[in-house]
Amino acid sequence: IFSSLANPNDLALYSGLVFFLGLYYVFEKKNKYLLPVTVWALVVLIFSKSGSGILAVLFSGMLLSLSFKKSVRILSFFLFFVILIAALTATVYFKSDAAFYRGYLWEDTFRMIGQKPVLGWGLGSFAYVYPAFRNPRLFLLLKDHQIEFLHPENYYLNLAAEGGIIYLLLFITMNAILIYYLLKYKGSRIC
Repeated sequence: IFSSLANPNDLALYSGLVFFLGLYYVFEKKNKYLLPVTVWALVVLIFSKSGSGILAVLFSGMLLSLSFKKSVRILSFFLFFVILIAALTATVYFKSDAAFYRGYLWEDTFRMIGQKPVLGWGLGSFAYVYPAFRNPRLFLLLKDHQIEFLHPENYYLNLAAEGGIIYLLLFITMNAILIYYLLKYKGSRIC
């Protein structure tokens, strides 16, 4: 399934979000009317054929299972872990182009970061700077699908390449503070 979004990974991102929000409202708030939406989000996620999206949902499910009751926590965590490892193993075994081209792309991005580690190349500059660092092996791997890369397929590497290590650390720190306060005031009302 392709959508009006930029690519299937974006569709998978939104489908995964709707899936987990739907699960919350169906099981915690007892809103059975959202069950079809939740199931539909899962179907869209699967048919988007986004390996990253499916792996993200599996990993999120594994983390979510840590909040389950103790009697099912270990079993569900183990189940999600096994499925996640199986999916990653299948990706390597079947030599998925997506997995291998990302490896080359990330390697090239690390070289970019190495050139300007502190302040980066400038926000929004990845697509313009990357061609100078692109490894020729990518041309051989992608064969007929020669595309321009707008980002390194990894948000944190993108932040480090464009804004530098300082920018990346600020982003991680701000998110850690946000998570801390969300957990600290988990049960209280804001408004």
